[in-house]
Amino acid sequence: MLTGASLYSLSSSLKQINTLNSTHTKMKGQTNILKSEIELDGGRGLDVTRKKEEVSKLNSKIAKTSGMMGSVYNELGEKIEKINKEAKEEAKEKVEKINEEAEENTQETIEEDNEEIKENVNKNADEIENLNKEEQTAKSLKTTEKIVIYA
Repeated sequence: MLTGASLYSLSSSLKQINTLNSTHTKMKGQTNILKSEIELDGGRGLDVTRKKEEVSKLNSKIAKTSGMMGSVYNELGEKIEKINKEAKEEAKEKVEKINEEAEENTQETIEEDNEEIKENVNKNADEIENLNKEEQTAKSLKTTEKIVIYA
């Protein structure tokens, strides 16, 4: 489950990546500007040593920033993988619990249904027995009537 802590951690990593990416983009832009200036100034015969040093420093910072971004991306990927794993485990546990409850409920329902069927069978057997007794009584009465009529 995506908890507040894990959500905060993901958000923090994304902000860090966003900041690093913004810094990286600005430094690349500055490097491109300096390269253009070096080309123009070099064509005019001006000293470009300081600008070349700045480009070198910026390239070093760009490489460092790229490495940091890669680390943060890897860390973010690991966090997402961990969250996904935890979510899958939690979902699996929930499904297992639901299946167990369903099985228990099904067994209870079967037992209740069997008990109800037994009660109905017993009621029907009693009714049949009563009907048989009534039929026997009716036959006895008819036989008694016939004897009385013939007598």
